[in-house]
Amino acid sequence: MDIEVTVRNRLVESPVEFEFALERQADFELIGAERFRWTLDGGDEIVVPLHAIMSSSGIYNLQSLRLTVFVDNLQVPYLFPFQWIVKVNPNATI
Repeated sequence: MDIEVTVRNRLVESPVEFEFALERQADFELIGAERFRWTLDGGDEIVVPLHAIMSSSGIYNLQSLRLTVFVDNLQVPYLFPFQWIVKVNPNATI
């Protein structure tokens, strides 16, 4: 299953530096950029393409992303408040 994650800097007047990191999961695999550090200017965004592989049917929470924002020599983790739920039916082609 193809997934696109969009990271947007909602601060219009200042750049933001962050680290994008995927945490490994036991029941599925995410293929794509696992970790990188990036700076976005105000209002800019980056789209990160990923591919999810599930080996069996079931319900999966694909929310495995961790963003860390770097501000004045501090590392501020950003926690996503939502789950990314996907249901895979038996005999489905993903």
